[in-house]
Amino acid sequence: MALLCKPGCGPATTTLSKEFMPRLSLGFKQQKFALAANPPRGFRNARLSVKAEASSNTSVVTQGISGNFAIAGINVDAGEGGLPRIKLHNKQKSECEIYLHGAVVTSWKSKGKELLHVRPDAVFDGVKPISGGIPHCFPQFGPGAIQQHGFARNVSWEVIGTSNEDDTPRVTLRLIDNEYTRGIWDYRFVVKYSVWLQGEELCTELNVKNVDEKPFSFTTALHTYFKADIGAVKVTGLNGLKCFDKDPVTKEPVEASEDRDEVTFTEFVDRVYKDAPSRLVLRNGLGDTLALENEGWNDAVLWNPFLTMKIFYRDFVCVENAKLDPVALQPRESWTAKLTISPTAE
Repeated sequence: MALLCKPGCGPATTTLSKEFMPRLSLGFKQQKFALAANPPRGFRNARLSVKAEASSNTSVVTQGISGNFAIAGINVDAGEGGLPRIKLHNKQKSECEIYLHGAVVTSWKSKGKELLHVRPDAVFDGVKPISGGIPHCFPQFGPGAIQQHGFARNVSWEVIGTSNEDDTPRVTLRLIDNEYTRGIWDYRFVVKYSVWLQGEELCTELNVKNVDEKPFSFTTALHTYFKADIGAVKVTGLNGLKCFDKDPVTKEPVEASEDRDEVTFTEFVDRVYKDAPSRLVLRNGLGDTLALENEGWNDAVLWNPFLTMKIFYRDFVCVENAKLDPVALQPRESWTAKLTISPTAE
């Protein structure tokens, strides 16, 4: 959508078809990598160890995190399409998974119940963005000077650290500029993204640093898809805010003011709320109430395509945390935003 602009420390073993080997890539349309011959930089820097053993019809692929990254509560295996993913879990029966491709959180379960949604048309090919979960929009949200929603969601990130203190498994991923990104957006940057489980909560922190010699500005968002029964969804905390509705026909935003205590979804919704509060509450229509609390994400976006995607629109709602006024960073300056999603009894 767019409007403005299991335990255990050892490696996991998965049996996959031989297609696994050539399909691991940086996500660049211009290049594919056969992993055995030329490992992508993101995998090498992440210290992912990969071993293939030939058999009659399959390759047995063993993947793990070497060295100090191999700690309890954090595993790596081959996910959909053979793409590497990281799994976190704790003793509170919370778990999540993050794909290195796009650094997208594709699953978050609390007490065994899935709360995020991955669209049935999602592609796990290492090239296109994964549609669903919590994708990144960086360095641009929506349409603009570069490609829709930027490039961070369709390139491979690297693992740079893990920890697990007090049953709080945490992984930090990093995206740095390279020839591909500079061909789209000619700046040097470092983006770090941490994901952790704290009790039943899913927590994230995004940090963008300017390591160039010239200033730059960006917009960004977490394009979060939640499982839902769209006819029963309610979002609270937005009453009284200025908002912009995207007209599904003209595609132009129309300024309005939110006068509802509970926002519902009975038609196409693509709406930006400026200067949103730090806490929103989502009732997903499936019996779950989730509190979204943030620091640094100044805006909110609600989206459901309704009949424009009539096959599966009923099953999800997007409640997105965004920064839509450009963040201007001078050399060596950085910007940070945090998000905590919590099951609540409200």
